[in-house]
Amino acid sequence: MHILPDSADMVEAVAEWLEGAAGQALSGAERYNALVAARALRGVERELRIGPQYFDADRAELLALLPDARGVESDEHLLSALALAIRDGRCDHRSPDLLDALHAYTLRRLRLINPGYPAACDQRENTKETRP
Repeated sequence: MHILPDSADMVEAVAEWLEGAAGQALSGAERYNALVAARALRGVERELRIGPQYFDADRAELLALLPDARGVESDEHLLSALALAIRDGRCDHRSPDLLDALHAYTLRRLRLINPGYPAACDQRENTKETRP
């Protein structure tokens, strides 16, 4: 039985090809451009593989902060509603729940873009805390 690859598998294959055989055959600016394209494809691959889980978590946290926004369809509109609620004072900008939700949202977005970035930030923060 032959199983067809899904979109993430196809994007992964093209990224591997650009990083490997195709990239090795190029030099200079063309090689650089191939590696930039491969990096972009790796981001697309991550979004296809783990994005839905992250987006569901984002939506759940935003709705927990904005119980009156249950009918809002898009995440962009939820973020706009949250900004408006903060501006209008309906959502306390100092609330630990809000800060935790925004921190988690930001880390999820960063992990999609560059999975090593949040770990580097955590490592930097841990180094600061252990300094005398």
